[in-house]
Amino acid sequence: MTSFRYVAVDEQGETVRGAVDAADWNAAARLLAARGLKDCRQAPAEGAAAGSPEATAAPARLNNEQAVELAAYLSALARAELPMAAGARAVSADLAAGNTSAALDALSAALEAGQTLE
Repeated sequence: MTSFRYVAVDEQGETVRGAVDAADWNAAARLLAARGLKDCRQAPAEGAAAGSPEATAAPARLNNEQAVELAAYLSALARAELPMAAGARAVSADLAAGNTSAALDALSAALEAGQTLE
């Protein structure tokens, strides 16, 4: 089991932070959803510097289908000339918890921390 730090929204609309033990982030997201939490995102480890590898934990490796899906979302955001970080976060919020959603969240966090899309 791994301990995953998270940021989520509770049933009253308040932002909550915490940690949950699970086999992987997908399992952690399911546990948090079962507790009534929404918009669950992985949070950086305590004391991690913005943009550091610890602050932007990588989601599970994407398979080919998920990578194509991710590229399609990013392409649509670029064509619409929408802000990439905010757009990726919004797309992630609309997806079910999974590798593609986690990748979009990680990408958003990295961009918000000042890293380039490349």
